[in-house]
Amino acid sequence: MKERLNNILSLLNNELGLFLTISCSIAFFVLIFKPFPLDHINFDNRILFVFGLGAIVFSVILIVRIIYPGLVYNIPEKPKRPVLSNYNRCLIIWLLSSVIISTYLINPGLVSLNMYLEFKVLLICLVPPLVLIFHDKKVELQLKNEMLSLEKNICQKEVKEYKEENKNIPIDFVSANNNEKISLLNSDVVFINSADNYVEIHYKEDKKIKKKLLRNTLKNIECDVLN
Repeated sequence: MKERLNNILSLLNNELGLFLTISCSIAFFVLIFKPFPLDHINFDNRILFVFGLGAIVFSVILIVRIIYPGLVYNIPEKPKRPVLSNYNRCLIIWLLSSVIISTYLINPGLVSLNMYLEFKVLLICLVPPLVLIFHDKKVELQLKNEMLSLEKNICQKEVKEYKEENKNIPIDFVSANNNEKISLLNSDVVFINSADNYVEIHYKEDKKIKKKLLRNTLKNIECDVLN
């Protein structure tokens, strides 16, 4: 039980601010734009009634996104259960909040619902799932960016270490007939290019770039260096 409670509190700590923002936004929208006929309720009670709508949205999101996953997932002694996808959870939030808010408007709100008002309920209840979907996508992209950034840093570190380890390794460049030989440090070699039956070896010496012609092919040079 303690592990379940810790799991719920951990999930709640990450998303409580988002849930409060969504539910309060729904309440303020209903209070300001008045999509439902609530004039028969006096102003003070109307404010409490409208924020009751926000409380319904908050409770539904809390149950579907926090309490249910915290109770059934990540519990070692329980058999593994299928995890609901974000889209399925958002669909449940939409349908459940629509049903509860419709019931709440009828009683105690005493609102006579018709098709038009029911459509408004469905439309308003669609907002929280959409916000949650966009939020989840944003978090997913942020995690991917962090992973890519971490992998990039690791690769850069490995490349730097590889360069440090190999910069002072001597390389011997030998002509095809073994008459000529040039020994250079790996870090001094700038680039090598082909020139007909020769290769041009460009290297650093005394802070200057110098060039040496060697009768051989790039393929043979590559094989000699790798071996």
